[in-house]
Amino acid sequence: MTPPDVDTSPLQRARHLAEHGDLDGAAAILRALAADPGGPDRAQAAVGLAVVLEEGGDVEGARAAARVALSTGHTEFAAQAACHLGQSYEREGRHEQARGAWQAALGAGADAYVPLAHLGLARLAVHEGDLDAAEGQLRAALAVGDPEVGAHAAQVLADLLLERGEPGRRPTC
Repeated sequence: MTPPDVDTSPLQRARHLAEHGDLDGAAAILRALAADPGGPDRAQAAVGLAVVLEEGGDVEGARAAARVALSTGHTEFAAQAACHLGQSYEREGRHEQARGAWQAALGAGADAYVPLAHLGLARLAVHEGDLDAAEGQLRAALAVGDPEVGAHAAQVLADLLLERGEPGRRPTC
């Protein structure tokens, strides 16, 4: 049995360092893992590096790390990276880049991230004043069937329908 203070993998060690405030130490480990093109942990390390770098204020470095994870094609970690990029670009008002990232999240093939991507695309559509597109994205998010995200999507859709003057219209999937 491994003692609790001994980490069994570099990823676990990086996670431990990050959780205890040593972002530089975590970034060093994750950077090395993400730089290994044949490494089995490259995608996961790149996503972790993106999170750690953003937490430390290096937005461009975080985006570069997320793009590495996205480039691996790993179903889950590419989707996580795409969502990370989508949120990052949205915060800066870079809507075209955000749209591309949200679409990449849809295309990554990880079902858990599909409703989040639809919500991101809906926000962009609302920002652009395309309420029909926003409604379509919200309905797509609802259709996935995720209870937590679906509840949020239903609320946003109800608000959208009220804004459009359609309070009696049912927000069906």
